[in-house]
Amino acid sequence: MCRQRLSTHADGKIIYELKQPLQDGTTHVVFTPQDFIARLAALVPRPRVNLTRYHGVFAPNSPLRKAIVPGASQATSAAVGSVPANATTNPSD
Repeated sequence: MCRQRLSTHADGKIIYELKQPLQDGTTHVVFTPQDFIARLAALVPRPRVNLTRYHGVFAPNSPLRKAIVPGASQATSAAVGSVPANATTNPSD
């Protein structure tokens, strides 16, 4: 939402100018302050909710997910296997 396209009318209503006219020729939308806040609040995501939703084979409960996404056990074993045997954890030794 662009603040440059927002304005207020003398009676307190909020006027929003559309980027492009609608098919019926509408160029502005008029809201009451309560209606504008309600529509604006509907755009704000709820707290602690992921914005990315997976469906199909990427869904968490999909039976085909194991064939597509590598599991944690595969990722852990690959990471452990890539460390050389003579590597040390403390570089000052």
